[in-house]
Amino acid sequence: MKKERCYFFVVLLVCAKLVNASCPSTCSCSNSTSGFYVNCYSKSFESIPDLPNDTYNLNFAYNSIHDIDVKFCEKMPLLQTIYIYNNLIEEITNETFANCHQLITLYIYNNLIEEIPNATFKDCHQLITLDIDDNKLKSIAKMDFSSLRQLRTLDLSGNAIEYMHPEAFRNLTSLKTLDLRSNAIEFIHPEAFHNLTSLEKLDLGSNKIHNIEENTLRHLPNLRYLFMEENNISSINSISFQEMPNLYYLYLQNNRITDIPRDTFYNLSQLYRLYLFNNKIQSIESDTFDNMTHLYYLHLSNNEISTIKQPAFTNLPKLQYLHLNYNKIQSIESNTFVNMTNLHYLYLQNNEISTIQPLAFINIPRLYTLYLFNNKIQFIQSYTFVNMTNLYNLDRLLSATITARQTPGMHNPRISAQTVRNRLREAGDESRFRLRRSDGRMRVYRRQNERYADACVHECDRFGGGGGGMMDNGRCHVVRVRRRHQPPESVNQLRAALMEEWNNISQAFIQRLIGSMRRRLTAVINARGGHTRY
Repeated sequence: MKKERCYFFVVLLVCAKLVNASCPSTCSCSNSTSGFYVNCYSKSFESIPDLPNDTYNLNFAYNSIHDIDVKFCEKMPLLQTIYIYNNLIEEITNETFANCHQLITLYIYNNLIEEIPNATFKDCHQLITLDIDDNKLKSIAKMDFSSLRQLRTLDLSGNAIEYMHPEAFRNLTSLKTLDLRSNAIEFIHPEAFHNLTSLEKLDLGSNKIHNIEENTLRHLPNLRYLFMEENNISSINSISFQEMPNLYYLYLQNNRITDIPRDTFYNLSQLYRLYLFNNKIQSIESDTFDNMTHLYYLHLSNNEISTIKQPAFTNLPKLQYLHLNYNKIQSIESNTFVNMTNLHYLYLQNNEISTIQPLAFINIPRLYTLYLFNNKIQFIQSYTFVNMTNLYNLDRLLSATITARQTPGMHNPRISAQTVRNRLREAGDESRFRLRRSDGRMRVYRRQNERYADACVHECDRFGGGGGGMMDNGRCHVVRVRRRHQPPESVNQLRAALMEEWNNISQAFIQRLIGSMRRRLTAVINARGGHTRY
């Protein structure tokens, strides 16, 4: 009997230990069959207090915690989710997450962590999401993530990483998203991403990468999104992208690429969007985009392209958007854009085009918008635009009569009426007031006639999350103009009607609207915890 009593007494002690702490008074806690959800979000904590032992979800984000002196899972073995982002944590140790066998989600971003000890996550075998972005990490060692075989998402962006061990990610065979954006990476070892056979999204944007080794991006059969914009890449190896048959989006803009070798994109038959703007590309070869049968969007603006060799774009049967503006193109040869049967938008403005050969745009039946302004065109030859029956927006390079005469087969309303309709549909640069995103971090209000001046700048979280806009020729004004007893029939009448509508807006209303923009966007950002995720 004595032995039985002692055994019963030990059980009581263990049960008492499991519930020996209560919810902190300033926090909110809820209990469920899974355990306690402890929410101490933004409560000015400087350290983590004692908590219920059966806590499974813990939120200490937006506090002032400097040191983590607790062993989370030694006291709370049921922990599945930990949010300790936006604090002042400088160090984590091998013991911080020891025995966290149930941990699934860990957000520790926006702290001051400089190093991850090798055995930090050794017991986190069930971890699926690990977010350590916006810290001060400088390198990734071999053993940092070696035990995280279930990991799906790893975010290391916004650190100061210069070096990654070639085998740092070797065991992450379940990883789907790897974010290394906004670090200081200059070189990537050719074997750095080997074994990441499940990877779907790789973000290397905003680093200092100079070159892509030919084997660096091989062995990524399921990759769909590749971000390499805003680096120092000057050349692309012709086989760099050869083994990514499922790549869907490729971002290479804002680099220093001068040349695209033959067959660079040949095996990217599933590619949907390709961004190459803001580089130093000088020419487009006839076979540069061969076999890209699913390409929908191609952005080549702001390069130094002077030559397009035929038929560079002919084998792009699904292309709908083609941006070639802000280059150095001098002439459009015959058949340059031949048989682009699905092209909807073609941007050629701000080049040095002086000559367009006849039949340059032959058989583009679905072209809706063609921009040619800010070039050196003085004369359009007959049959330059043939059978472009859906063209809606065509720049007025010459008078309406001459333009109509030189565009046979365009069975649309007369050019003057089309121009008026375009003005009613399209927004221009002379907005009376505008709130728009200037870059990834800003919300900018621009005053009338100050289209390049920033004012009322909001600092926004780098994750972005949309924006607000007030464009000119607002929908309500357009509706009122269209409903007039005699709608405008010329550009001058349209201009006068719109100015009349603008002038009917009281200054008090404008000021009230401007004043509300900051409050509205701030409220949205605050409601989402200080930032919005993409």
